[in-house]
Amino acid sequence: VGKDTIEVVVPKDASDEEIKQKIEETLNNHDPKIEVPESEDGFEFNGEWKKDDDGNYVPVYEKEIVVVIGNTTISVVIDKDDSDDDVNQKINDAVAEISKKDSSIVVPVVGDKDSVGNEFDGKWEKDEYGNYVPVYSKAYKIVYVMPSNAVLSSDVSKYVLGKGVQLPSASIKDDESWKFMGWYETEDYAGLRVKFVGAEAKGRKTFYALFQKTVHYKAGDVSGKMEVVFNYDVENSDEVVQRALMGVAPEGYTKKGVDYVFDKWVLSDGVYVAKFVDASTGMKNIAVARHFGVSVSGRTLNIVGAKQGDKMLVVDMKGKIVAQDRISGVNHIVELTSAGNYLVRVNGVSTRVMVR
Repeated sequence: VGKDTIEVVVPKDASDEEIKQKIEETLNNHDPKIEVPESEDGFEFNGEWKKDDDGNYVPVYEKEIVVVIGNTTISVVIDKDDSDDDVNQKINDAVAEISKKDSSIVVPVVGDKDSVGNEFDGKWEKDEYGNYVPVYSKAYKIVYVMPSNAVLSSDVSKYVLGKGVQLPSASIKDDESWKFMGWYETEDYAGLRVKFVGAEAKGRKTFYALFQKTVHYKAGDVSGKMEVVFNYDVENSDEVVQRALMGVAPEGYTKKGVDYVFDKWVLSDGVYVAKFVDASTGMKNIAVARHFGVSVSGRTLNIVGAKQGDKMLVVDMKGKIVAQDRISGVNHIVELTSAGNYLVRVNGVSTRVMVR
């Protein structure tokens, strides 16, 4: 009560009414008697008590506010401890309830636009007369570019001019091995990670999700690991990994007079293991069945696994062709002049690479 704390003993299973009576008895019998202030900051004590965040019982102070919707006014009771979000929720609930009783009342719905195209965002604020009225603001769309099986932690599809908004996190559905590294404003993930849209922002915003994971692989006696980026233009996460691993595809070998060639990567106990097949039976199927791979060393690309004579293109993130040729052999080398993200395309099949 005020700044004083008084201990009140109540039964373990006491009801709210019993607790209220015990509190009043304790205050009245205290020497000197403790008076509960009738008002605080324009709010009136309503005779009730509630638990605060620390588990202590405190008096409840309330007041009525006036809400104006067109030519209609309604009263809504709010608590002294209500946050702005609490007040907005109480107003929206009260407005929705009264509209059920009077169909002539036009209730604003989130997304409704006023005469100049501003949108109602579910918020209310005081006008010059102290009455609460709906807030219409200029809203812009937020577009998230990410793999089809990625999900947002919350639905933040718009932001309001003059108000910042926190961007949601994201995850790959049913696959926690992919780590969300943040949002970027460019397809090549250049620049700084974006965590929120600032209050000074304006216009439609597009953000690209960066997902990454460490992939471990083993080919015979050779083991290694690489960081793999989940390209948003690829549907299957395993396909992303398979494409990346093609850049480290091992050479074939001969055992007891039999030639073996690399076939594919197989996941076993968290490690991708190279699988080989008999060259005499598998070779003619491998070039068709598998994707090519690209390894990067500096600004040099080494394309492996593609069929000799296949048409090859390297395209930057603006769609400009920076290199084109026909595959010359098992290892096809492409020299690039600039760092960045590129799409390497062979006979219509694409994979993305990052050149630093």
